[in-house]
Amino acid sequence: MDLSANLGFLGLARKAGVLAVGSDAVEIVLAKGRAKLVVFASDAGKSTLSKFKTICDDKGVPIRMASTKEDLGGALGRRQVAVAAVTDVNFAARMLKD
Repeated sequence: MDLSANLGFLGLARKAGVLAVGSDAVEIVLAKGRAKLVVFASDAGKSTLSKFKTICDDKGVPIRMASTKEDLGGALGRRQVAVAAVTDVNFAARMLKD
């Protein structure tokens, strides 16, 4: 599912405290096994995509694409965001459902 039309739900996850935002934070929750879903901006860098896709594949974490870095960042209260990870199984299930 492309999350571009559902960026508000990512904003709710952030407000609920179940969203890691940015490369460093996502890398930490992946390493700890807490990531349930990783979301990339459609214009994220190739090295970022490659790095996190490999980790997600190894750990069995689903991946979804969102809109641009600016749109994703705007939904999360930042200027730009390339990658974020949902750490709550219920939020992740809702986003994977559609």
